[in-house]
Amino acid sequence: AATALPASALVAQNSAQSTPLHWIAINYHLPILQLLCPLLPASAFEIKNQHGKTAVEEAEEACEALIVAEEDQDTPKGQERVRREKSVAYILG
Repeated sequence: AATALPASALVAQNSAQSTPLHWIAINYHLPILQLLCPLLPASAFEIKNQHGKTAVEEAEEACEALIVAEEDQDTPKGQERVRREKSVAYILG
């Protein structure tokens, strides 16, 4: 039988002060973000890790760091950039 996690687990911080949202956001798991985000208190989006960054800030920076040239739009790299942008847009929404 599956046991439900306590709500506190959704905002628990690891040794780097990152939460599950930090990890899911930085890995751009849109389906999981769509499941998790509605369950989180608004305060979860303000939690900063040891770098002083929220999950959204970390995801945005990593997305911006993935530079894709015009001719690479249809490559796996281009598809990854789109995947990252969709996830960041979802979190911001």
